Amino acid sequence: MPPARGHQQDAPSLDRCQPTCGNISRTDCHADQLLGLAEALEKQAASETLPVPLADRFRRRAARLRSTADEHYRNRTTTQADAL
Repeated sequence: MPPARGHQQDAPSLDRCQPTCGNISRTDCHADQLLGLAEALEKQAASETLPVPLADRFRRRAARLRSTADEHYRNRTTTQADAL
């Protein structure tokens, strides 16, 4: 439950996270899930029964998810053992 107006919350509200937040943290598992969701959206968008505006929206969302996952893999921090 959100805090009442005028009251400070002690912990961050995890249900309001923004993908562009500088504090966000993702694991490789999260990035893999993003890619899986992107693939599912692309499959749905390929359906001939889906209205074109909705298919376009699914494709744009899939592209954003792929971009987020790709950025994770480019910029992730790994241990030296992972790099070998």
